[in-house]
Amino acid sequence: MKIKSFLFLLKIIILYENCFLKACAAQQTETTNFTVRAVVLKACPIGSTTLNFGNYSSNAALPGTSTIHVNCTSTTPYTVALNVGLGAQATFAGADGRKMTSGINRLGYNLYTANDHGIVWGDQTGGTQIVNGTGSGNNQDIIVYGQIPAGQNVPPANDYQDTITATITF
Repeated sequence: MKIKSFLFLLKIIILYENCFLKACAAQQTETTNFTVRAVVLKACPIGSTTLNFGNYSSNAALPGTSTIHVNCTSTTPYTVALNVGLGAQATFAGADGRKMTSGINRLGYNLYTANDHGIVWGDQTGGTQIVNGTGSGNNQDIIVYGQIPAGQNVPPANDYQDTITATITF
C-alpha cells in the first residue's frame, strides 16, 4: 500500500513539475496570413468537323455543313476566318469560287456564314466576312454552311476534296 501511495505522489510531483511550472494551463496561439493566387490566361482552342457534301449531280445545288468548335476563356472576344482553300484557281468570288480537286479536275463550291448562302465566309478580303464571338468558358459551336451550286459541268466521277484552314484570332 505504501508503494502505491508513493507512486501516486510521485506522479503528482512530475505532473506539477512538467505542466504547472511550464504554464501548460495557459496555451497561446499566433496566426499568419498568406495569399492564394492564380493567373487565368486567355485561350481559344479550335477544332472542326468534316464538311461532306455527299453525291453531286448538276441538277440541283447541294448544301452541306461543318461545325467549328471553339472554347475561349470567358469574356474573350474572338474572330474566326476561313482561307480560300488549297484547290487550284480557288477564289472567294462567286458560288463556285472555292475548288475541290481530283487530279487536274475541279468542282466549285463556297462557304457561307448563314444558311441563306448570302455572305461568303472568308478573311475579309474580296467582300468576304469573318465570324465574331465572345468566349463563354464553355464549348461553342459555329456552323459553316457550304454549297455546291447547280449547273456546273460535271467533272469525271471521283472523290473531290479541298482543305480549308480556320483561323481564330483573340
